[in-house]
Amino acid sequence: MSAVNLPRTSASQVTVVLPRSTTVREYVSADELDTLGNPVPVNAPHQFTYDSNGNLLTDTVQGVGGVWVRTYVYTNGHMTGDSGWVKQ
Repeated sequence: MSAVNLPRTSASQVTVVLPRSTTVREYVSADELDTLGNPVPVNAPHQFTYDSNGNLLTDTVQGVGGVWVRTYVYTNGHMTGDSGWVKQ
């Protein structure tokens, strides 16, 4: 596989035409993947729920491909884990 290096310009948009046989991969961080390894639209609007102490309980995001929820777990007031993004 070869990489395409684009010159840096002041333009805010670049159009690249690739041959049909070209595979394009978009790399995302692990926080942007659901528990099955699929991309989550983390730039879409989020809805949050909190407990009575103000701790974040859930983070819900809805995108074109569905709804994902991340649930947070607390022990003695300290976050001890989360579910990762789970598609509903």
